[in-house]
Amino acid sequence: MIKKNSILITLFLSSCAFIDYTALPSITKSIVFGAEDINVTQEFYQGQKYSFVKVKIGRHSIAIFVLSRIDGDKFHWIASNGSRLTTLRDGRPIQLTSSSYNFQIIPVGDYINFSSPQMPYEYFISLEGPKAYFNQTSILSVEGRSEIDYLNEKILVNLVREEVQSLSMKWNYENRFYTNNSGLGIRSELYFNPLVEKLELNFYYKF
Repeated sequence: MIKKNSILITLFLSSCAFIDYTALPSITKSIVFGAEDINVTQEFYQGQKYSFVKVKIGRHSIAIFVLSRIDGDKFHWIASNGSRLTTLRDGRPIQLTSSSYNFQIIPVGDYINFSSPQMPYEYFISLEGPKAYFNQTSILSVEGRSEIDYLNEKILVNLVREEVQSLSMKWNYENRFYTNNSGLGIRSELYFNPLVEKLELNFYYKF
């Protein structure tokens, strides 16, 4: 379980394991989109050298990305096939570049913080596969504590719910983000497109 204390932020930024790009070909646990699902157990987690995120689109598109660098609140992840993912510190994905699925979040202004809920937030989404560009607004609400399965055990995390209205597509939906007490993303469940299945991110950190 992730340690819950105020020192975690500093500890994470100073000691979280980053990937060495030269090591990518030897990372046998990294898989590409289209593979079968993978169960991240304690044994699997202990066998990894770097922080990683399991990316799942629907039930059949799975990939493991490892942490390459941190720029402020932006976390950059890379898969063994060259696919790239950028998330915010709280686990919200803002860009994915791969051979089969691409998107980018373009905010109107700054990214809103989870500590400022109930404030309308507008942004644009650029999609490839299918190609689309549209704008939407959302409101974040802090729902309190929630229990989830994580590394084969139950843990308590903080849940933030995002109610989204797509202004150009007349489509409403809900995203959920789970963080630990230090604000690090643990799990994200979200949608970007009614034609694409749910995107789920599960984060695993190595300190």
